[in-house]
Amino acid sequence: MCIRDSINAEYGGLLSGAMVQSRTVMVLMIQLAMARAADFRFAQAYHDHMVLQRAPQSASIWGFAPPGRVNVTLASDHVVATVTAPVVQGKWRVSLPPQEASIAAVELTATWSGAGSSTRDIVITDVLFGDVWVCSGQSNMAFSMGVPLVDPAAEATLQRAYQHDPGASMSGQYVNASSAIAAAGNYPNVRLMVVGNKHDCPQPLEDWSANGT
Repeated sequence: MCIRDSINAEYGGLLSGAMVQSRTVMVLMIQLAMARAADFRFAQAYHDHMVLQRAPQSASIWGFAPPGRVNVTLASDHVVATVTAPVVQGKWRVSLPPQEASIAAVELTATWSGAGSSTRDIVITDVLFGDVWVCSGQSNMAFSMGVPLVDPAAEATLQRAYQHDPGASMSGQYVNASSAIAAAGNYPNVRLMVVGNKHDCPQPLEDWSANGT
């Protein structure tokens, strides 16, 4: 009894300190795992309401993650496809099986699996398959449809120039800004993504920032 008490008296503080250190290490490990999982994301091109390229092409999905594997699932009311890829140098990429054009929205879920049982899901909703067009050109391509509304002279000039241009509209007749904006609601499956300007890049960018630049 006395021996046991002396052991407790002599080593109790050390044991208590070791338990505190153990708890501290566990908390730090959990925080580190959470921080690493937070680095898991899609590239900026992928968001809710997007359109992916239809068959016969395979849509490519990619992003960033800590070491581990990423499982990507395409689903509507059932699982349509599942593909898996390793994380290589902080990046992952998968190619989905070709999907026919459809206005039936699907969900895209990416699941990262790290060391141990660490996992995290990211879900993108309202995804359609269709044709994806990449447009570039002169700076006036960045003008919005609303610009002519505040410049009647410019609107009149545009109308004269494109009054009977076959490329002006589906009918070949010029459609003014007000009419085009009013009619936009009739085409909910036409989605637009604008990427901001980025000048003086000394090397290719891996991704653009969250604000589009």
